[in-house]
Amino acid sequence: MEKKDGFVTARPQKVLSLHTTHSLKFLGLQQYLGFWSGPNYGKGVIIRVIDSGVLPNHPSFGDEGMPPPPAKWKGK
Repeated sequence: MEKKDGFVTARPQKVLSLHTTHSLKFLGLQQYLGFWSGPNYGKGVIIRVIDSGVLPNHPSFGDEGMPPPPAKWKGK
């Protein structure tokens, strides 16, 4: 990947936890001021995420505390 034209950087996966649903406020950003308008609102910026797949043993997929499915449910 590093030898591809336009390659900038790659970083190993880092697991992060969500701390807020109010990202702008959390980051101290105001929609029409400062950071947003400085870099032209991100125009021309390319961001790529390479997803390494689903980890079925991740706690997010656990069913602990969930009731069983209804008896008539056939799994489809």
